[in-house]
Amino acid sequence: MDTNGFDSGYQDGEINFVLKAVRCNDSPAQRGFEAGREHAQQFRARYPVGAMHASSDLCLDWPLRAQPAHLEKGSSALQLSGHAFETNTPMPWAKQMRDTIGGALLAVQNDVHSSLVHLPCAAKGVDFLVKGVATEGSCPGAPIPTPGQPSSGGR
Repeated sequence: MDTNGFDSGYQDGEINFVLKAVRCNDSPAQRGFEAGREHAQQFRARYPVGAMHASSDLCLDWPLRAQPAHLEKGSSALQLSGHAFETNTPMPWAKQMRDTIGGALLAVQNDVHSSLVHLPCAAKGVDFLVKGVATEGSCPGAPIPTPGQPSSGGR
């Protein structure tokens, strides 16, 4: 198996490796244990609920120096999508990305990460891939469950 210099046993396509690569290549945190521990303690003190997401904790053993991406507006068509009530990638982040790099933002009105493929408005995303037609606007998502009621199927 070609590990591309990584001997951690990750296989091509394993999402955890991809997420770690993105996070660690963007993180300017130092790679040493003591610096990472100090950063993690500061992060936990400031954000006690989100403490498990301290990037430096995950990147202590990352063998490459950080190479954060520099994003800017381009001239080609671009389709972005975001979910209005979803916590993994909040809508303000999607709007910030659109403001930074341009493109059209399709706002899915639900709280389900990656649900566009299962919705009738998925055709709008496909139109971009097939025809280059980007859609700015909103589309209905899966119903958001209310407390005390069972969630809808596919959630």
